[in-house]
Amino acid sequence: MTNDNRTVLATLLSAVLVVSAVVGAVGAFSGSVAATESSTISANPQEAGVTSTHTVEMQVESNDDSSSLNEIEVDYSVSSSPADVTNVGTGDVVEAYIDRGNTGSKDVSVLDDLSSASASNNGETIAFSFGGSYTIQQEDRVVIVYGDVQNPGSSGQYSVDVAINTQSTDNPSTATLDITAGAPSISEFQATDAGSLDVQVSFHSDEQLSSISVDLSGAESTTLTEADFTNTSSNGGYEYTATYAGSTEGTYTATLNTATDADGNDGASGQSDDVYVSNVQLSLVDGSASPPRCPRARRETTRS
Repeated sequence: MTNDNRTVLATLLSAVLVVSAVVGAVGAFSGSVAATESSTISANPQEAGVTSTHTVEMQVESNDDSSSLNEIEVDYSVSSSPADVTNVGTGDVVEAYIDRGNTGSKDVSVLDDLSSASASNNGETIAFSFGGSYTIQQEDRVVIVYGDVQNPGSSGQYSVDVAINTQSTDNPSTATLDITAGAPSISEFQATDAGSLDVQVSFHSDEQLSSISVDLSGAESTTLTEADFTNTSSNGGYEYTATYAGSTEGTYTATLNTATDADGNDGASGQSDDVYVSNVQLSLVDGSASPPRCPRARRETTRS
């Protein structure tokens, strides 16, 4: 073999090795992406710390093609502050079905084949066992919906590992559970006489609000919004105060219609309070009010 032939052969071998390495790297990368995108999980409701119903969807892997459906495992422990599935049992499973070919349809219900639901890992992992009466195929999607889950205690995104037939799955897929903050807690809602026929509305919220709407009705009518309120930090929350410059003596009713946080959670539930405002100045004469106090003194209807 001449030197020129040896050079050409070496060049061809190098090219083959480079192509093989690139193909291998692309295959490995694609497999990793598929593992993390092949499952989803959602909570309803999504609020932190509440009891919720979770929906888990999983893609059937190639090594489970034509296998019987024996188990679904959902592992919340891979995140800090995980969900708690201690109380989840077979009676909490609302739906379990196979979506053939991942078309978005409920093709085969497997709920009648569910045999047990077992929590482990300090209530951070739940395994659903099936009798194996139903066959799954690659590209199928398996869906399970179950209640009695305690959502994580704070808002955020939480990784959850899910797997079908754990005895044959060495690479669980990872889904992301989105948890939002709960609705603001509103307390001490009240309307008071601020003097000079003015009405002051105040309340306490355990978190900062982005939108407020309070209707004033009665002697006069108007709507107070977040632009009318000032807030100060107090007792681990916020004190909101607004003053309406009234011009009519009489009874005003303040009703909280909106109190939403940045996530859109609304803490308003119709909290209301009444106040009677007057421009009359009272003085004491022989131990009695002069002029006599108006019989329609301030009264409260509903306070939360």
